[in-house]
Amino acid sequence: NYAGIGGNVKLSSNTVRAGDNVTVTYEARNTTRQPIAITFRNGQQYDVTVSGPSPSNREVYRYSADRAFTQALQTVTINPGQQVAYAAT
Repeated sequence: NYAGIGGNVKLSSNTVRAGDNVTVTYEARNTTRQPIAITFRNGQQYDVTVSGPSPSNREVYRYSADRAFTQALQTVTINPGQQVAYAAT
């Protein structure tokens, strides 16, 4: 979590059943008057997890589970008022 970053999550569908493809979009906005630099340790800039219904809340999906990411540091600068979006299907 970064102070000054406001976030919003959107799903491509309000109703999801097992086996459906869904796009999850995370939008991050810099709400400050200063640029915010975010450094990532590798090419993974986000992750998405899906949990089953209560009471177990067992994780049923993780975007990064079977993916390989570059092993290079990355820095993303979000300017004041700027919004960046990350999407996973």
